Amino acid sequence: MIQRLNKKMPLLLSLQNKSRQEYIFIAELSVGEDLPIGAKIRVGIDEAIRRYDKLLLILSENSVNSQWAEQEVETALEKERERKNQVVLFPVRLDDAVMESGDGWTRLIKNTRNIGDFSRWKDHDAYQRSFERLGRDLKAALVAKE
Repeated sequence: MIQRLNKKMPLLLSLQNKSRQEYIFIAELSVGEDLPIGAKIRVGIDEAIRRYDKLLLILSENSVNSQWAEQEVETALEKERERKNQVVLFPVRLDDAVMESGDGWTRLIKNTRNIGDFSRWKDHDAYQRSFERLGRDLKAALVAKE
């Protein structure tokens, strides 16, 4: 299931059409906004991430400044530790915000992960190359798990 699909973003549309959705959870900007009013936010985030094998973290100017995204990353990293460092978190960036950020969780992601580059997502050919690479890497990670 893909949460909060943004129809303006081809990456999410492509993933909706081609992914093994039961295995991939997409953290766009905030899982918390999808929770019912009154629901416990952290519990909802944790449950959503734990239901899926992989977390695709969409990094943008908005998400690098988001408390929700930070909590999503913390939960995914905890899940990786529990699974003996099996890769759960797949970060991709839509702009340079995460590369320009120098503190906290964004620095950790920038310094320890190869971040997929979708910053040229409006350019069809560049987007296709990035999407094919992401698809290949997600598929390899899911096959390795099975």
